[in-house]
Amino acid sequence: RTLLRGPPFFFRAVAAALLPWTLRLALVDDRHCPPLPGVSQPVVHGAWVAFDVVLACLLFWLAFRIKQRTRLRTLHRALAIVVGVDALVTLAQAALWNVPRIAGSAHAAVDVAVVVVGVLAPLLVDVVLWTSLRHRR
Repeated sequence: RTLLRGPPFFFRAVAAALLPWTLRLALVDDRHCPPLPGVSQPVVHGAWVAFDVVLACLLFWLAFRIKQRTRLRTLHRALAIVVGVDALVTLAQAALWNVPRIAGSAHAAVDVAVVVVGVLAPLLVDVVLWTSLRHRR
């Protein structure tokens, strides 16, 4: 119940966890990123890294200023929407790109764990963002 109210500590912890995740993502070879029509893999890779850096900064901002209700409601709502879209895109990427490649992987167990964390983390954060936004009304 406390977690769903979105305590500042939760958002700080998520933002802090995003930092090593993003660093590891930045160090991955571009060939492991899904291509998009008309967009090269290095561009997709860079976009994911940049998105995670900006998201971590905004989550830190929200966590340290969450008491200022009126000013942050828009940021809070925008983060909930963006993280929700991120969760959907990540789920689609996992289903269409990652899962088919895991079957032939030598490190299948580790790959599955990374994909599961990558899919579930934004879903959990999105649920907490929306419920904490409702709680703060």
